[in-house]
Amino acid sequence: MSEHNEQELAKNKLSRRGFLKVGGAAMGTAVLVGCSQNATGIVKGRDTGTRPSTTEHQTIETAAKPWAFEIPPAAIADSNITRTVNAEIIVIGAGTSGLVCANTAAESGAKVIVIAKSPKPVGYGGSNHAYNSRIMKKLGFNYDINKAVRAEMASASFHPDQRKWSLFYKNSGEAMNWLMDKMEAAGYTTVIERLSFDDPSGVLTAHIGAHSWIGADVQLGGDSQPQVASVLAATAMKSGVEINYNTVAEQLVRSSSGRVTAVIAKTSDGTYTKYIGSKAIVLATGDITGDPEMLAKYCPKVVGMQGLSPNTGDGQKMGLWVGAAWQKVPHAAPMCVGAPGVSPHPYGACPSLMVNKNAERYSNEDTVISFAAYDIMSQPEQKVFGIWTTKLAEISTTWYPFGSYYGSPGMSQTDVITGWDNPASGIVKADTLIDLATKLGLPASALKATVDRYNALCKKRIDEDFHKRSELLVPIEAGPFYGNTFSPMMFAVTGGLRTNTKMQILDKNDEVIPGLFGVGSLVGDMYNNCYTFLVTGMNLGANCLTFGYLTGKALAAGTV
Repeated sequence: MSEHNEQELAKNKLSRRGFLKVGGAAMGTAVLVGCSQNATGIVKGRDTGTRPSTTEHQTIETAAKPWAFEIPPAAIADSNITRTVNAEIIVIGAGTSGLVCANTAAESGAKVIVIAKSPKPVGYGGSNHAYNSRIMKKLGFNYDINKAVRAEMASASFHPDQRKWSLFYKNSGEAMNWLMDKMEAAGYTTVIERLSFDDPSGVLTAHIGAHSWIGADVQLGGDSQPQVASVLAATAMKSGVEINYNTVAEQLVRSSSGRVTAVIAKTSDGTYTKYIGSKAIVLATGDITGDPEMLAKYCPKVVGMQGLSPNTGDGQKMGLWVGAAWQKVPHAAPMCVGAPGVSPHPYGACPSLMVNKNAERYSNEDTVISFAAYDIMSQPEQKVFGIWTTKLAEISTTWYPFGSYYGSPGMSQTDVITGWDNPASGIVKADTLIDLATKLGLPASALKATVDRYNALCKKRIDEDFHKRSELLVPIEAGPFYGNTFSPMMFAVTGGLRTNTKMQILDKNDEVIPGLFGVGSLVGDMYNNCYTFLVTGMNLGANCLTFGYLTGKALAAGTV
């Protein structure tokens, strides 16, 4: 993700990896404070009042009316602009993608200014995927790219732009080596995150390649993006980049020739500054999670859901106002998670029993968190429950290797159970199944019937109901019994403006809008339906790091 409202994230004090906590504590038991607003879906249109209420019918005509966010605001008058600043490249956003782009452009000799509405550099999460980096080569971690990409394309109905995926795989190693140099020079150690493995078919295998960093101020693999952003900001300024924080970009300036030449921003003192970029204006403003209208149009599946990212699609809106087209992929892709119970890996299979509010088992629990979230969305009240006993600790320490990254220390069964018993875990514990049902608010008789059926399947070693693999069939017999409650959570909603493989932003005719570029989460046509987490860290590794890296170098060299 790129630019965030830092005050909101500081208030929440919860990172993505903190939510996907590994080792001892149950995954998904932490509570996220939602940053998004509840969308009503009733939005003012252009001079026509509102869209139909729930008591009126929708028509083709009313459905075609513009949303409020699509209507360009009145142009900021030149008389309101108190200062004009010139550079070759203006980057909007001080998250990973914007700072990477600024770094590589400045290192190649370009004069770069970064403007950001955040008060400091912003990094969130920490999984940065790359395929062929030097650490991947050293550890011997390679996988079948063709198989990985085909699986992603199949899950997305082949909607995404495969040319961008190819661009990523060809260049991710070089870009990651560049970032590793910077992080290691700053005292951090590069690690590769542990991920879950599927059965031999590999349908739901999360491919190894998520890079992160550990150091004195970060110990958990996959939680280091704040450190990455701070290092990138420092190296950018060392290369001569000027960074203006607390500066809110409001409008792009497109000249009569069709070129985007500048951005007008409100600075911390409330005045307007025009930032002119002779070579490029680069949008690196993040995702659309915090704008309920944009969610209602582009990702209605998650309207009303809690979202961690407060980004409001600023770059996407500014692009639309000067003629940019929305991506061709029909749906923006949410990063949603949903895995009740406990899982020794942050993205993978859940060996515990999962039931809905009626105490009914509703699916095969053996899936990754993104698909599990969509499954939960179809359950009553979008709420499910994990049920298990201490016997699950056996599989947690044998079938799965614990640790947040390769080389990190493992855990004993006692450690795992101690984590479950920690009151901070949010896990409910009871001596009997009936007591557990009462504590979770589930119908006791229905839960007993479901558990009896599940235990019978475990004894057969064949899941006749949902075809869960036998290795994950762990009976729920002797107490104490454990359980937790879970509703799907959303980190961000990726997708946005139509771009080519040079990160040039396009109009509805697929023609380049000269001078305008996009990197990071607003790059369109990378995902569809959902962000799968199968190529874990793809957004940071591809959209932010690799595309930011290539774009900065190309802009400085004048090759785009």
